[in-house]
Parts: sequence; structure tokens; C-alpha cells
Amino acid sequence: MKKKFKKFGKKESSKITEFLKSYTHFTAREWIIARVCSRMRDERGRIAMKEVGERLPEMNSFVKEPYSRQEVSNVYALFKKKIIRSGTTFLYPYYSGMITREEMLEIIGEVIENIETLLKFEERGAENVEEDIQRILTEILREVNKRIIG
Repeated sequence: MKKKFKKFGKKESSKITEFLKSYTHFTAREWIIARVCSRMRDERGRIAMKEVGERLPEMNSFVKEPYSRQEVSNVYALFKKKIIRSGTTFLYPYYSGMITREEMLEIIGEVIENIETLLKFEERGAENVEEDIQRILTEILREVNKRIIG
């Protein structure tokens, strides 16, 4: 039987996956590849998937062997697919009337707390997160309202 993800140190990453799964839908593998992709964007926002795959082992101790361009691309596509699904899960209940405005505001408060926890885990600054999220959500909700309501 072929071992899945043999290029990725499953044993070493299981604690990170467990932690991530308590806040997100991402595995450690998806998170690490997306994080490396974000660091390796060029000035036009493009990602050289081949270079990412080649450099993964030197940029993260969980990755045991280089990934091909296609492997990186597939994992990154899965990462983005999960984001879309999560966004739909987040917004649909409000726009369909399944939850109230007050419930949505409570949920947003919990989301902000989770993001702050994740940023602390990454040892990144979590200051101004609440303000940034409120601004971004305001912009998103305006756009969604334009598209749905007209």
C-alpha cells in the first residue's frame, strides 16, 4: 500500500494539524505550502510553483523531499478551495436569514479571537487585527450586498 504524503513528515506535523483543525479547515501540509507560496510571490503577485516545491524542505523541517510544481499547485488549489467553501459557510447563513445580525456580530467576534490566536502561534503581530477585520468585512459585505440585492 502506498503511503500518502510520504514527502511530508506526518508524525512531526500532526500536532500542528490538530491545532489548525481547531480553528480552520487546513492541514499542516496545506498551511505550510500556502505560507511558503505567500513568501515567494513576485512583484506581480505570481507564485513560481516549481521554485516553491524545490525550496520547501529548506524552508520547513516537516517537508522531507522537494515537491513538484504540480504537487505544490494541487495543494495550493485545495487550500484556496477550502477558503471559498469556508467563506460561503460564513456568509450564507446570514444572507439566507438563518442567523440574525446580532448572531453574525457574535460570530465575527469569535473569528477575530481565533485569528489573533493563529497569528500568535505564527509569532506574528496581532495588533490592529480587529480594526483590519472590521474594515475588510465592511468592504466584503458591501460587495456581497451589491451583487445580491442590486
